[in-house]
Amino acid sequence: QFFNEGLKIITKSTGWWRMVEVLDNSPERKVIDAIKTHIKDSKEACFAVGYFFLNGWDLIKEDLPKEAKPGFLKILIGRELDYPTYDEISRGYKLRLKTKMLEDLSEVKDIGKIRELYKLIKEGVVDFKIFLDGKLHSKLYLFINHPEYLEDTISYSPGSAIVGSSNFTIPGTLENKELNVLLTDRSSVKFLYNWFKNLWENSEEFRDELIKIIDASGVLTKKPEELIPVGKYVDPKTLFKYLAWKWLDGRIEPIERKDVLAEFQVIGVVNAVNMISEHNGDNCR
Repeated sequence: QFFNEGLKIITKSTGWWRMVEVLDNSPERKVIDAIKTHIKDSKEACFAVGYFFLNGWDLIKEDLPKEAKPGFLKILIGRELDYPTYDEISRGYKLRLKTKMLEDLSEVKDIGKIRELYKLIKEGVVDFKIFLDGKLHSKLYLFINHPEYLEDTISYSPGSAIVGSSNFTIPGTLENKELNVLLTDRSSVKFLYNWFKNLWENSEEFRDELIKIIDASGVLTKKPEELIPVGKYVDPKTLFKYLAWKWLDGRIEPIERKDVLAEFQVIGVVNAVNMISEHNGDNCR
């Protein structure tokens, strides 16, 4: 049996009521409103996101429970930054992630929010890990307000969860046309808790490294005018294309048979031709 109440769908399955609420960032269905509401009463929260954006933290910093203890919020970062090959080694990805975070920190205007986050990370209230075994594209916001219901046989839900497309950003939780569902039934919440727990246990620690990144950025110790801006990260493939364009003065023509010469050999040939032309063939080595 079922009936619709706006976009809320309540179904009766195996004798238990289940509720699903659709969140699409329309005026009455903002993702951030649901996150803020559910995290306030949580004993534990777990986020799995493609990337941790500092502007997302700014949205919930006032809503964490005052009695939040170490391990309260676990944030699992996935591989959603652009990278040239899927099989990029983990060390290379971590370097790119650190560089991206330094870029973000160099653009922060409100140092206060970084100071608050830094304190919570140091205290262990907010913890971070990186999932490196493939690409984690999922978006999960899980809230556990009754951890005692996770293990017992009582048929009550231990909390709630948001699953869908919204990244932990201002656009993703407030502005973009997104599509997420808020789940509150026991079966779904327990499944997602175990799903997250498995990924968390098989991911790399990142909390201490994030502390070092914030320290290295100088945002908490230096005056704004003393900070050195961090340039944008350019992946090797893009950098090579740019350099090739500069070396060839923009004269890049496609060749029909790419197996004749490798790209770097083509560059060498064109450079040699340029040198010969410039010196009329004299003293060219």
